[in-house]
Amino acid sequence: MPQENEPESNAEELDVVKRRLLLGLLGTAALCAFALVPTQQLQLGKPSKPLFFYLVPLLRSQQLLAEVEQLVPEGSSVVALRPLLDRILGPPNNLQQNLRDAAACLTTPRDVATAEAIGRDVYEYVQYFESMRGAPRDGAVSARYILFSLNSAKAAQVKLQQFLDLMPADQREAAAMQMASLPF
Repeated sequence: MPQENEPESNAEELDVVKRRLLLGLLGTAALCAFALVPTQQLQLGKPSKPLFFYLVPLLRSQQLLAEVEQLVPEGSSVVALRPLLDRILGPPNNLQQNLRDAAACLTTPRDVATAEAIGRDVYEYVQYFESMRGAPRDGAVSARYILFSLNSAKAAQVKLQQFLDLMPADQREAAAMQMASLPF
């Protein structure tokens, strides 16, 4: 059992504690510095595919949002809306990922930041609409749900159009031509 009056062991233990504390502080400082790096700068490169490739699913999502906008006032059931929302958010359109990839293809950091902000808004509007689909609806609650859903679908449409307007015209045209050639 070590004695408290042993100066050699206490000095060694203090050195170990100091080294560990110093390493911990250095590690914390490195993590804090890394956290301050903007995520745009962490992206190792632009997406590998041409921009129009990411715009095609966004154009499809725009069409699906128009369908949703028509179905909501008709009082369509959640069962009818669910497949449309699933196709917008998940495969084959993967709204969030394609918004991010399309924004990353833009050339200036200002355009990228603007597109990312609008893309987040689009995704949030669709998410809000999607999250309401399981809510119980009857009478006044149903009327509020329909109004909220309609407003969310319209706002998502407007924001998605703003996002697409940021994209180069030639890429939008290429995506539109690709959409026209699709069988569905």
